[in-house]
Amino acid sequence: MIRHVMAEDRPFWLRLDRHLPEEGFARKVRDREGYVLLENGQPAGLLRWNFFWDQIPFCSLLFVEEPLRGRGCGGALMGRWESDMAARGLARVSRGRGGSQLTPKGRSLWENGQT
Repeated sequence: MIRHVMAEDRPFWLRLDRHLPEEGFARKVRDREGYVLLENGQPAGLLRWNFFWDQIPFCSLLFVEEPLRGRGCGGALMGRWESDMAARGLARVSRGRGGSQLTPKGRSLWENGQT
């Protein structure tokens, strides 16, 4: 299950996202600028996004716990985010590049725009 980030996700989120100050986390919750992947009711992944130039949604962090990697969870998080952006009328999103935590298969999909 994927849902918007909630205040109760704070310990999980801030353990992984060391670049986001605590007040930034509260803003992500308030503005619904993040998603949490749940596995058996527990947080197991996240996606954080921002705006480039206050106009273009940009995925700034994507993380999936090791046991779930290679099972399409990252793609599901990206798909949910892209779908929500389209529903807001934001047809263009930026996925960024990088992903040192991607599996080889995930990296290939990412680089070919398939996730």
